Amino acid sequence: MSFMIDVICDPESVHVWERTSSQVSEIGEGAINGKEFLFYAEQEGKRGICFGRKEGELLSHLFCEARKREKKIPILYFLNCYGADLKEKTAALDSYANVFKEFVACGEDQLQIAVIVGNCVGGSAYLAAMCDIILFSEPDGNLCLTGPKIVQSFMGENCRKEELGGVEIHSANGTIAHTFCGSRDCAEKLDILLSAYYQIDQPEKAPAYQLENSIVPMSNKAYDIHRIIDGLIDSGTWLETAPGYAPNLVTGFARIGGMNVGIFANQPQALAGTIDCDASEKGERFLKNCKKLRLPLLVISDVPSFMPGIEQERNSIEIKGAGLLKAMIRLDTVKLTLILHKSFGGAYIVMNSVRLGADRVYAWPGSTIGIMGEGMARALSKNPNSWNENMGLSAEENLNNKSLSGIIFPEETRYTLIS
Repeated sequence: MSFMIDVICDPESVHVWERTSSQVSEIGEGAINGKEFLFYAEQEGKRGICFGRKEGELLSHLFCEARKREKKIPILYFLNCYGADLKEKTAALDSYANVFKEFVACGEDQLQIAVIVGNCVGGSAYLAAMCDIILFSEPDGNLCLTGPKIVQSFMGENCRKEELGGVEIHSANGTIAHTFCGSRDCAEKLDILLSAYYQIDQPEKAPAYQLENSIVPMSNKAYDIHRIIDGLIDSGTWLETAPGYAPNLVTGFARIGGMNVGIFANQPQALAGTIDCDASEKGERFLKNCKKLRLPLLVISDVPSFMPGIEQERNSIEIKGAGLLKAMIRLDTVKLTLILHKSFGGAYIVMNSVRLGADRVYAWPGSTIGIMGEGMARALSKNPNSWNENMGLSAEENLNNKSLSGIIFPEETRYTLIS
C-alpha cells in the first residue's frame, strides 16, 4: 500500500483508526513538524478507486471524532477517486450526500484542506471543491466532474483528461490554491498552512533587500508588486495562492518579523491593478481563509478603481465586489494597509480603509487618495482643460482628515509594520 500520509508525516505520528476492507482508503490522525491534523486518505497511484458506502462510513467516523475534540483540528483529504461506485448504484450517491451534509455540519471555523494526489472525479470533485484550500499534484492531479468518454458521449466533444481537469485549466480558473511536485513539496506547503492555523511564529529573517527610494517605482508606471512584497517579508517565506488566476490581485501567506500574515495586494503590472470580477472572487475566498486561519492581514494598495466596462457588468461586478467588501469587513483579525501611490473610489474602500475597519492605514509620501484619478476626472469634465483637481487629496491632506494613520518612508515601512 502507498499512502502519501505515511511519507509526509513525522515519524510515528500517523495513527490509522480504520480502513476499508479493500485497504485503499483510511482515516486517522497525523502531524507535520508537530502540527496535528485528522485525515481521510486514498491510496496514491492506485487506479480504479471508487466511492461507496464503506468510504462514506469512514468519513462519518472521521467527522464524529472531529466533533468530539475540544479544539478544532484541521481535516485533510488525500483524494484519488473515480467517483461513485457504479455497483452500488444510488447507495453510493446517498453516501456522498451524507458526507456533504456532515462536512458542512463541522462548522464555519473548521479548516478543511483537499490534497489531490491523483484523479478526483464526480462527487469527490465536489468534496474537494467544498474545502477551504486545494493542493494539487502537478504531474498526477486531475479534477473534473466526468471523464472524457462521458463528455464525448454527452456533448460530442473529444478531449483529453488534462484538458478537463489538469493543472493548467484549474490554475487559470482559480480552483486550486497551490500546486506541488512530490511528497516533500506537499509537506512543506502543508507545514506553512498548518503553522499559520496554529499561529506558530518563527525566528525573524531579514527581507530579500531593504526598501529604499531608489527601488520604489514611479507613480503611474507599471511595476511588479512582488518587488515591494519581497522588501517587506522575511526572506524565503512567501507562499502565493492561485498565482495563475486574476493576476491583478496578488494574495499569499508569508512571515513578517517571524509572524505569520496574509498578504493582499494590487498588481499594477496586470490590468493596472484594477479590481475586476475575477479578482473580487479570488480576494473574497482568500479573506475567508485568512479568517479561518486567524491570520493578521497586510493590504498593499495601489489601485485606480474597480474595472469598468460592459463585460464586467455582464459578469455582475457589483455582486462580486460586494462579496469582497463583506469578506474584508468580516475578517476580524489585525488588518493593516499600506498605500503606495494611489487609491481611488470604491477600490480605496474595499482595500481596507480606516472607516471600513482597518487598524492602521499608512501611505508613502506623494500618495493620492480620493474619488477618482486624473484620467477619469478629465473624462467626466465638460472641459478637459479645467477638470476638478479636488477629486484626489494628497497623503498629507488625508492624514489631516483622519483617513490615514500616518505617512511613512519606504525604508521604515517594515519596521513600522512589525511594531
